[in-house]
Amino acid sequence: MTDETLSGAFIELTYFVGEPQLRDSLRALVPRADVSSIPTIILVPNAIGLVLKPEEIEAKNGRITVRSEGNDFCGVGSGPSESEMRGAGEIVYKRFVEYAEKVDCLYGAILIEKSLESPHELAKGADSDAFGDCFLSRRRLPGSVIERVLKRVGTLAYVEETRSGIYISRFPPFNPRQQRLSSPEWHQLSADIGRIIGEGLDPKTLRERTEIGRLVARIKIGSVTLWKRIRKRIQIQ
Repeated sequence: MTDETLSGAFIELTYFVGEPQLRDSLRALVPRADVSSIPTIILVPNAIGLVLKPEEIEAKNGRITVRSEGNDFCGVGSGPSESEMRGAGEIVYKRFVEYAEKVDCLYGAILIEKSLESPHELAKGADSDAFGDCFLSRRRLPGSVIERVLKRVGTLAYVEETRSGIYISRFPPFNPRQQRLSSPEWHQLSADIGRIIGEGLDPKTLRERTEIGRLVARIKIGSVTLWKRIRKRIQIQ
């Protein structure tokens, strides 16, 4: 492990975009990214802005993940002061919402040592622990899902309307009002948000979109491979 390698507990800003939107979403964050080979991890300085070393942006399994070191938020080491945690949390919150507006996601979440379920997993009734601090897209989720989630959240957590969706937060460093939910409350709220999303989506439609995306990806990769072979033959001749 070098000094440039991320270590410790990871904090991840993860967005489920689906396979068809994966390459365009990656380019929305890294305009010059080579998207010919997916999955991929790109090292980007100041991707979140928590550490001096390059942070990571990963495109994999229909998800865009922006990754950094999250020790400040989980009690690793001596731990930061309250003001330091607030400052780091504000960076995470602003970057998360900024990226949510750039990528064409269904939903996203701020995760610390957790994973974000796919729509298929939510539709199957996964008991999600990922939606404590999350973004839901008004562009891609049914309006009924957004309204049901807002009704369920009520005043329990911080809610912010963005240009293209809603941001929900229960962890004080990740919201301007420092709003907090106790552990049992936010675990249940997260599970309920995941259930509402799963119930509101059409698994058949999502499966068809995923298959189309994989087909398009295979065609693109095949075209790149063919062009490389043609160039090689030209150079030999």
